[in-house]
Amino acid sequence: MTVLAPLTVLAVLATAGCQAVEEDTAPDGTAHPVEDRSARSTAPPVRETAPPTHEAPASRSPASPAPDVVAPEGPVAREAWHTEEVQPVTAPALIGGVLVLYSVTGKDGKDLSINGIDPADGALLWSHPATPSQSVGGVSLTLHEVDGAVVHLAPVEGDFRGEAPAVVVLRDPVTGEELRATEDPLSHGSLPGPCEHDPDRVCARIRVDGVWTELGLADDGTFRQVPESAATGWSPIAPLGLSRSGREGTSLARVVGGEVLWQADTEELFAEGSSTNSGWNFQAFADDTLLVGSVGTRTSAPSYRTVWDLPAYRTVGIDAATGERRWLAEHTSAFCDVDVTGEDEDPLLACLWHSGQRVTVQRGSTFSDLDVDLVRLDPVTGEPLWTVPLDEPVWAEGQVPPVLRPVDGQHLSVDTTAGPVVVDVDSGATRPGGPGDVTWVEEDPYHGVTVPGSGEPTSTVTGTGRFVPRDAAGQRAEQVPWPLPPTVAVTLEDTGVRVVADRTGLTGYGPP
Repeated sequence: MTVLAPLTVLAVLATAGCQAVEEDTAPDGTAHPVEDRSARSTAPPVRETAPPTHEAPASRSPASPAPDVVAPEGPVAREAWHTEEVQPVTAPALIGGVLVLYSVTGKDGKDLSINGIDPADGALLWSHPATPSQSVGGVSLTLHEVDGAVVHLAPVEGDFRGEAPAVVVLRDPVTGEELRATEDPLSHGSLPGPCEHDPDRVCARIRVDGVWTELGLADDGTFRQVPESAATGWSPIAPLGLSRSGREGTSLARVVGGEVLWQADTEELFAEGSSTNSGWNFQAFADDTLLVGSVGTRTSAPSYRTVWDLPAYRTVGIDAATGERRWLAEHTSAFCDVDVTGEDEDPLLACLWHSGQRVTVQRGSTFSDLDVDLVRLDPVTGEPLWTVPLDEPVWAEGQVPPVLRPVDGQHLSVDTTAGPVVVDVDSGATRPGGPGDVTWVEEDPYHGVTVPGSGEPTSTVTGTGRFVPRDAAGQRAEQVPWPLPPTVAVTLEDTGVRVVADRTGLTGYGPP
């Protein structure tokens, strides 16, 4: 059994947890404080349950005009193939030798579908309607493979009074043929995937007598109760079986093989008010003996107008065997971490906030008084390995500062008022951005899609892993340096081609 998240076949989400907001009703350790130059209260959620907009003050625009663009130094990738037969919502995952992804179709581009793409030439092999049912919009669409089959929800037309019913479908990844499907349309609280107690079977979260209940799919297409011994009520959010309670955003647990190994309270691990209800991001380190990450600082949804103090974030290291806290780094946020190298234990990056405020009003955000460093933390001790002051980072509408963009498998770029800075994630060495630099910008993950039976014109879904190459002037790059950053693409091992998704289509880049 393999669980494939919509990012890369190199298992980006096998080492990094989702950044999301869920759900339906919806200890100690050694501290490593860092210098505090600001007041602390609460910090903003990383993902919201609807598409946000972020308004950047004019003073945050780059201080100097865009440089002249020159060709990248070194080898340049060739375009092996390109297709616009699909408009991706997620990056593809390689399942059964086929690129599988969610996309949107239809006249208004709001009909969700699941598709199979031939990795040899980008040809569309098959396409079928899909739906999130009643999954929370802030949770990323995830592609699951169970016993060699692609698992997804298919919509059911009819007047269902807002229940958004769906059936679970298992498909052959090569042909798209339906192998098995449930009989009755039901409301689903999340996308189906492998059962914790039996990863070769499909489990789904279904409303039973008004209560979301985990049920297992039987061979006859009906749902059955999972074994009483199996852990229920937990939703996996990160590697090593780290899970959260759907009803209590302050409860974390490690669930392995359907058994709860330990439980922990986020308010004890992090600080009072900390909760996965306003976000999370975790990674596994030290040969899977440590879970490291951050959670949000709200136990409930924010009000109409909410002021967040960014230095309130904390990053912790948790013993994967016991759930005890090993270390805590004050005023740091692992939400800033981006995968760059594609290695199993990518460098642990974090934002160290000296000051900064975010104000959210409905779905919009403004930022002010930003003073932040980019740091690499030792995942075993929480101590900084290097620090790069960013002072006042630059961002644009639809972005949350600081905006970190992969350059290659060892460097990332961040825009500041003094111009772009390129950082070596291994050593922390920096250089000014140059006219031949190409950076990879992740696109806005939010989409409005039609959900049959929901009673709403559109619902929000979240996709991840779509990137656009930008040149030094901020335009789409005509030439892309080779090799591409491993974390922006799916790598085809047989040909070396790296497949990148953006909202317009898929492109296969090959070596020169």
